[in-house]
Parts: sequence; structure tokens; C-alpha cells
Amino acid sequence: MAFGSSPGVFVDDGQESEKSRVLNRTSDKLKPLLTAVFAGGFLDAVDLVTLGPVGLSVGLLAGGAVGWWLAPSLGFSKKRKWLGAVMSGLYCMMPLTSVLPLAAVGAGLAQALKPPQEKKPGPDGVESRGPVIEAEFTKVPQDEGLH
Repeated sequence: MAFGSSPGVFVDDGQESEKSRVLNRTSDKLKPLLTAVFAGGFLDAVDLVTLGPVGLSVGLLAGGAVGWWLAPSLGFSKKRKWLGAVMSGLYCMMPLTSVLPLAAVGAGLAQALKPPQEKKPGPDGVESRGPVIEAEFTKVPQDEGLH
């Protein structure tokens, strides 16, 4: 068989199995929740490192830097990253928060209680499921001398 003699064939009858649809819906809900819980857990880890008198002096800076970095994961927009940094810095500076995973629990609860976002239809009227890679398949004519 020569290169390009068989074009790539993609068959999509438009029907997904029920199991696949349930798994897609579950992963669509679970991924943001786990992201928020792990981001909050990382902030709790920084808070634990800044335990005691160290937290009063370094907690604001360390927590602020981590909060700036994790702000999008915690649900802050790019314009409000500073708010996430300030809140994270104050959280790491506060005494008695080091031993409690309040950031992970709070981020998880906030994500779990957030109303579901409606999926918007794409430009062709089909509901978008995320980034899509489109491919075009063309048939390359066979060269008779390359068998």
C-alpha cells in the first residue's frame, strides 16, 4: 500500500453510549471541584510552613505569592488576582489557621455550591464541550512509480 492511498476515515454517527455521557458529565463536575480542593490544600500547606511567629512576618508574603499564582484555580478572574493574593496572604498570616485545612474545605464548598454553568452553543449551533481540534482529510494521488 502506498502512502496516502487510503485517506483517514472518521466515522461519527452522533450517538454516544449512555455510560460515556454519564462519565463526561461526572468528570465535568469533578474536575473543577478537585482543582479547587487541591489549590486550597496547597495554600494550607504554605500556611502550615508559616506556623507560629514566622507566619506573622513571612505569612503575608508567602501566602500572597501563592495566592497570586493560584487565584485562577480558586475562581478569581485575571483582573482580580490581587484579591486572591491579599486574602491568601492574610490567611497565612493569621494565627491558629495553620492546623486547620480551612482553605481546602472553603474552596471545595465554594466550588460545590456554585451554580452550574450553562454550555453555550458554538458558532455552528452545536453545544461546545471544550477545545476542539479540527482535521481535514484529503486524498493524495498515488504515484505509479512508488509501489
